[in-house]
This record gives sequence, structure tokens and C-alpha cells, in this order.
Amino acid sequence: MTQRATTSDWLPKTLPFVSALITVGSLWYCWTKYHDMMDASGTPWQAWIRVAFIGVMGILCLAATVLFVIGKRSGWTVLELGLFMVPALMFTNLIVLLVRAVISLFQGHFPAVLDRALSSPGKFISIPIVIFVIVLLGVVSKENPNKQR
Repeated sequence: MTQRATTSDWLPKTLPFVSALITVGSLWYCWTKYHDMMDASGTPWQAWIRVAFIGVMGILCLAATVLFVIGKRSGWTVLELGLFMVPALMFTNLIVLLVRAVISLFQGHFPAVLDRALSSPGKFISIPIVIFVIVLLGVVSKENPNKQR
């Protein structure tokens, strides 16, 4: 009878690969967004916040990949810190949205801003998905804290 693969079997083997994929994806996003913003005229200041957070996430995930490959346990902590950039970015975007809503409220343009914010339901669906992934990472990281990852 074969034993079922446990989390401790597959997790350390896949974390360097997952971290490398996140690194490539985030740095590719930064590169393309940077060039798009340089080509466009009048890029709003809040667009740079997203590129900065995603860039820091890519650099931290790159460091985590290197730490995973050389077998250091601190790779998991660095990966968690890199992935923490996603909720930090979402919080920052929420603050920017609230500031813009307050400014538009005082200028009398609040209904137009509210219609534009609620016109794309995909943005509101992605928030629970991101929260689910963060909770899942928390559960996996707390599964056995004394074991080497």
C-alpha cells in the first residue's frame, strides 16, 4: 500500500519553483508597466505605487528562491514577506481609492467615481480570491513550525 504524499513531502520541493515563477511574473509585470508608463504622457502618481510594490515582491521572491536552492530555512520567511506585498498593495490601493473618493466628494464628482468603481465586478471578485490564498499560505506555514522547510 502506498503512502499518501503529505505536505512535508511536496512543499519543500515545489517552493523554489513557485518562488521563481512569482519572481519572473512580478519582474516581467514591472518591466512592461514601466515601459508603458514611460511611453504614456501624464501617468498618475498612484500607478508608480503598484510598480514599486510588485518590484519589491519580485526582488524578495528572487532572494527566497536563492535561499531555497541553497537549503536555508529563512527562504520561507523571505517568501512570506514577498507575498505580503500583495495585501500591502491592496491596502495602499484602498487608501488611494478613499482619498480620491473624498476629494471627488468635495468637488461634486462622487457619483461618477462610484459608478466607475462599481462598473467592473471582476475587481471585487479578485479580493476574496487573494484573501483565500493568503489564508491558505498561513495555514500551510503554521502546519508544523518546528520542522525544517
